[in-house]
Amino acid sequence: MRTFHALLASVLATGGLGAAVVVTDNASVTPTIGLNDTGYTGATANRFGWDAGESLTQSFTVPSAGFIDAIYIAYNGFDDGETLTLDLSVNGNLIASGILLDGNNFSGDSGSDGNASPKYWMKFDLSTESVPVTAGSNNFSMTATADTGTSWAFAPMYSLNNDVYAGGTLSGSLFPGGNDDLGFAVTVVPEPASAVLVALAGLTLLCRRRQ
Repeated sequence: MRTFHALLASVLATGGLGAAVVVTDNASVTPTIGLNDTGYTGATANRFGWDAGESLTQSFTVPSAGFIDAIYIAYNGFDDGETLTLDLSVNGNLIASGILLDGNNFSGDSGSDGNASPKYWMKFDLSTESVPVTAGSNNFSMTATADTGTSWAFAPMYSLNNDVYAGGTLSGSLFPGGNDDLGFAVTVVPEPASAVLVALAGLTLLCRRRQ
């Protein structure tokens, strides 16, 4: 049986911004969602494999402005070892193009990944890219630009026609539409000003307790 390691692959994505996005395998560990983060990490059994030219857009809501630390996508893998190339955009802005996902590194077969639950998590690390999000509704899009064969290297997991994450909806040519939601998580670092206000609020509370 294939075992999964924390490190999936280091991927250089050379897009319009010359961005570098590191992709890692989070295995079956569900991302932790904090106060500034958002996402749907519940159970889901549906999947749909990507081919070149197909895309998805997932909307999400954050409580305050900040910068994306990471985007996680739940997936199942396939073991033919083919590759998939993606472009990543946030709020309509291209963040990175040419993200190469190598099926040899993250796919499984019926004896390992099982191509069914439990799902696995892929992490797109944007912590060095300074990708802003605003308070309220935002979205990220991923578009497949190339693949190397006739079988899927990577199949994102989603919940069909069940708006399990009320803050957003999944759409795009990859999915049939409706109130679908990707198995996803977005972790956000607050803006520096917001972080300072939070720290000051905590300090004020601490001072009051000491008085």
